[in-house]
Amino acid sequence: LTFGSLGGVGRQGLATGDNFRHVRVWWETSEGEPLWKPFANGGRLSPFYSDIEQTVGYDDAHQEGIRQTGRYGRGASFYGQPGLTWAVRSSRFAPSALPEGCIFSTRGLYAFVSDPMMWLAVLNSKPLDVMFKVHLGRFEFPEFLAGVVPMLPAPTISDEHATQLRVL
Repeated sequence: LTFGSLGGVGRQGLATGDNFRHVRVWWETSEGEPLWKPFANGGRLSPFYSDIEQTVGYDDAHQEGIRQTGRYGRGASFYGQPGLTWAVRSSRFAPSALPEGCIFSTRGLYAFVSDPMMWLAVLNSKPLDVMFKVHLGRFEFPEFLAGVVPMLPAPTISDEHATQLRVL
């Protein structure tokens, strides 16, 4: 059983090509400005939860600029959907919850899973971290790539245990 066989999907997101132009910290934007969306753009190790501090311009002007300088990524159809996100470079695989309405980047990757809160507990476990590194073929300075997520082994979890995992 793998995450992919359970509908788990890993995706790479938006590359702006010019963060200075298209990315702001949330307190730099105000009402009346173009539409800004929360932007998961990597960051430091933060298992389970991390504030989404950055925003990305998502109005027509920014979209045109991104078309010229960046790329939308393979995960564009998942933009705005809740899921899990993690930094590409970290000492261990430690996804955080990604709320609805967010855009994710090439450095803050994304996984869509059927029950994000339950799988958040499983994916933050030491055995899954080791399995991820085995799939990558490296334990030192790993790069936690989105394409590996569907290949990770997924344990069979009873309804009772799933309820307990969601509460943790």
